[in-house]
Amino acid sequence: MGPGTGVFTDKIMKSRVQHTVVMLIESNNEFCTFLKEKHKNEKNLIIINGSAEEIDKYTIDFNIPYVDYVVSGLPFASLPKSVSNAILLKTKKLLRKNGVFITFQNTLVKKGFINHFFKYINITREYRNMPPAYVFCCSN
Repeated sequence: MGPGTGVFTDKIMKSRVQHTVVMLIESNNEFCTFLKEKHKNEKNLIIINGSAEEIDKYTIDFNIPYVDYVVSGLPFASLPKSVSNAILLKTKKLLRKNGVFITFQNTLVKKGFINHFFKYINITREYRNMPPAYVFCCSN
């Protein structure tokens, strides 16, 4: 969710098992076009110009019954609460047992809010990011 120009996507694509399906959901039309061109020869890659709020619809459209991982760069601290709520609720429902939701945040301000959806949150600080970011690994 929120792949932007694809910095994390590049790492995911290089380290995934070949048959793994990766779905990117990008709301910015220009970023989406860029990603489609950049990854036009990739197999098992779905790029959607849309909103993460519709993740349940996209997984149905592509016959994906569950997901193992969700990696998100969405700024939950600045999203409306209703949008964050919808995204996190749908993400939790789509994660298979032992699935993990990973999100990168610039602040800890939404930790309690995210904790309403996920029982376990392991937080690390990534100082190599500018500005340094928090990585939340969330599961139930």
